Amino acid sequence: MSQGHFDAEHLKQYNDARPINAQRKLCHAPHQNLYFGRDGKVSACCYNRTQILGRYPDQLPLEMWKGDNAMRLREEMTDTHMPGGCSYCANQLEAGNIAGLHAKLYDKYADAPLESLVNKFKQIQTGKRENRNLKQNFKLERDVLIRKTIEWIRGTGKGIPIGRIAKQEFKKYITSWWKSPATRAEKTVNYPRCLEFELSNTCNLECAMCFGEFSSSIRKNRENLPPLEEHYDTAFVASMELFLENAWETKFYGGEPFLIPIYYELWETMIRRNPHALVNITTNGTVYNNKVQRILEKLNVVLIVSIDSFEKETYEQIRVNANYERVMENFEAFVRIMRAKGRSLTLATCPMTLNWREIPSILARCNKEDFPLYFNTLWFPLELSLRHLSSTELQEIISYYKSIELTDTTFAQRENNAMFVSLINQLEHWRDLAHSLEMKLAKRKTLQAQLEQNDLYRVLGRIQTQVDAGISPVDVNDLQKFIQSTGKAEQFIRQYFGVIYQSIALHMTTADYQLKELNLKRSIETLQEHLLANEDHEELVKKISVNDHRYTTTLLAQVTFEQLESTDQLWKRGDTGVE
Repeated sequence: MSQGHFDAEHLKQYNDARPINAQRKLCHAPHQNLYFGRDGKVSACCYNRTQILGRYPDQLPLEMWKGDNAMRLREEMTDTHMPGGCSYCANQLEAGNIAGLHAKLYDKYADAPLESLVNKFKQIQTGKRENRNLKQNFKLERDVLIRKTIEWIRGTGKGIPIGRIAKQEFKKYITSWWKSPATRAEKTVNYPRCLEFELSNTCNLECAMCFGEFSSSIRKNRENLPPLEEHYDTAFVASMELFLENAWETKFYGGEPFLIPIYYELWETMIRRNPHALVNITTNGTVYNNKVQRILEKLNVVLIVSIDSFEKETYEQIRVNANYERVMENFEAFVRIMRAKGRSLTLATCPMTLNWREIPSILARCNKEDFPLYFNTLWFPLELSLRHLSSTELQEIISYYKSIELTDTTFAQRENNAMFVSLINQLEHWRDLAHSLEMKLAKRKTLQAQLEQNDLYRVLGRIQTQVDAGISPVDVNDLQKFIQSTGKAEQFIRQYFGVIYQSIALHMTTADYQLKELNLKRSIETLQEHLLANEDHEELVKKISVNDHRYTTTLLAQVTFEQLESTDQLWKRGDTGVE
């Protein structure tokens, strides 16, 4: 099932922040990326773990890349819809968290840049903006066109590097003339442009927000579970040689990548066959030695260091087993190596209940030293996730963040500030959800109190308790007395359906509960008036007195009056012993 119906404004904001050629798909991971998980499962990205392409060693990487599951996933990804397994990014897009949207990371692998450039010129010519004035439209688009064109030619932008793809396509064309048919078929495979590896959970830390699935130390010491099975071997490295040779970019996650032996085999393969491809390594910063230094110097590494605080106490509270001073020494060594290669390392931070006050200071340091900054969204554990704070607590964080003055004189600062603004947008979305839930819970508490004071509700509750306990026949004397006390059958019938409505409304928990509650009330009132106008009141009272009340409540929670084939569907005789 696809994820669709995104807010038009959010879609526009998303596409406005993307390269022109990337806008044909909401995400290019299915077409250009492979993610290898710790359990041997292979998917299009690390967040879609339900629509797997296959599993190693049951299938080889090439079989999975060209298989039916991969083809189906590519068909489901459009410019307005995401496949069902893409709920993480769908939620981010719905919340307006554009800068933090994982799908955007795959835009630089998008295909057909020249076609997109032509389309952009057509857009200028036809004036698909506020007017059709060619001069004005060109002025509106000129800066982005110039920048994108330069980026594509030089291969430095977020879009497809034209120089590199032209070289690759030319190589394939020449190869097709003199290689054997089998070799030609192998060489002309459109290999993924990005490869993501998360092959092991080997890790020396027990981070507060982490789980044994991602850390062997947590699995052993905190969860008291046996080690996870290792699925990848030297044969896997051999099966990946052509993938690594054709990759534009690779990404290595952990555990801790610098403690995972098979990663060094993959890195050595890249040193031999594709040393210029980007190699993203996300490290906790605790490991630095001669082997690590060789990888950083021999490969085109983009180093991402996970740091959630620059305060020793907070850092060590989050990154359990880490030594803050040692990590800072390694951090400075990483900075020196990266700067010697003309690069800046990137910081990855998890905003959470333990460090939210320090996020502005982390942003300030990154802006000062031109470090790109990325915020990871933390959903679990619940007690650390900002998502599960109250609306009042979230508003406190939002107000604090909005009071921060931002500097944006460099490109890195502008990108970091956009990340920070998207974090605020995410918090505002969570605040609104929390407020809606709080209103619902308050309404439920009030409704529960009202029901508990309702004599008929209590009588029906006692009857249902007998039914649940298997008592037969059920004692309905209290109900008979209540019916007699109301005097008029019409009054009792209205009270009965009022209790039915309140019982259903009590358990409505969806975000749009207010609209659904209103529709429910209208439906039950319509049904009630229809029964009173078309059926004998005394006969209705008799039906109610022997009715299975839970059945009627459940039915009316699922169908409207208009959906009932007959009002006879309302009644199901309970074992009351009443004739």
